[in-house]
Amino acid sequence: MVGFIQDEMIAHPAVNDLADKDKPETKEIKADIRQLRSSLARANYEFKPEVASEDEVKVTPLVGLGKRRNLLNQKIVKLLAAAQNEIFICTPYFNFPKAINREVKRAMKRGVKVTIVVGDKTANDFYISPEEEFKTIGGLPYLYELNLR
Repeated sequence: MVGFIQDEMIAHPAVNDLADKDKPETKEIKADIRQLRSSLARANYEFKPEVASEDEVKVTPLVGLGKRRNLLNQKIVKLLAAAQNEIFICTPYFNFPKAINREVKRAMKRGVKVTIVVGDKTANDFYISPEEEFKTIGGLPYLYELNLR
């Protein structure tokens, strides 16, 4: 996993140390950022699959980025479609990608109990209470959510 992160992310020219005094401006590396997104959308984490016994939990690392051919979302959709009794989702996101949202709705129609746990909007660095003066940075999580769609 460490090798994947170093090779696919850290080594990329779009990734810079934010503590570095000579870090480039975003506009200077726009093409690099676009290329990084593209390469991450195609990236696969290579691992040796192992069989888990009934009393073990199996973890499969997946990479998912972008709307199309997102392996992570495809696997989540398959798992949701196979659910028969209950689905429990913990996520920092308020809005699911369309395919996942559609499959959650289908599961509910099948009578599957669905529980979705999301983080409290007040529990982030950008939250501004109604009593405080509005700051543009407070809209960042909402812009991020919009960009996920």
